Amino acid sequence: MPKDNKVKSSLQLHERLLGASFAQLPSALRRFLAQPGGTAEFALEVTRQPGFLRNALASVLRVPAAQVRGTLVVSVRGNREIWVRAFSDRTLRTVLWIDGRHLVEEVGPLQFVFAVDADERGLRFSQIGCRLLGRSLPRALAPRVEVLVRGNERGWNVLISFAVPGLGLVANCGGSVVPQR
Repeated sequence: MPKDNKVKSSLQLHERLLGASFAQLPSALRRFLAQPGGTAEFALEVTRQPGFLRNALASVLRVPAAQVRGTLVVSVRGNREIWVRAFSDRTLRTVLWIDGRHLVEEVGPLQFVFAVDADERGLRFSQIGCRLLGRSLPRALAPRVEVLVRGNERGWNVLISFAVPGLGLVANCGGSVVPQR
């Protein structure tokens, strides 16, 4: 195996995805994403949008209605990362992998496809597609997730929005994530 392939295969998922722009990330975020797995604690403020249908959908999806604290555990399985977020009363498990130049995050039967941009402030995940059971959904039917990550000295801040066609914005959540040493 040529030396270049060995170096590339030892890089973690976000390093492979972002290439040279990975080096621009804030140091705490870059260190966390460069290791083969890790643990972090988070504190998020969740804001559900008003409306019976939005709240019913948020409840079905088990979106918390207020502040939430928990633990994030990231593990590596081959070329994929498993992200497990443990809340007080539930666990959310997602699987991430690279598809071409994009990041795919699988949540149950849904796969969200993101274009990811990196700079000295952090990351922006812009959804460019959504699949249900591996089949692309038309934009008019697909739920929308947008994520903004901004690094700080101890870790990073995250802002996530979740919207669905016909209802618009269902919930926002934002807060801090601090890696554990």
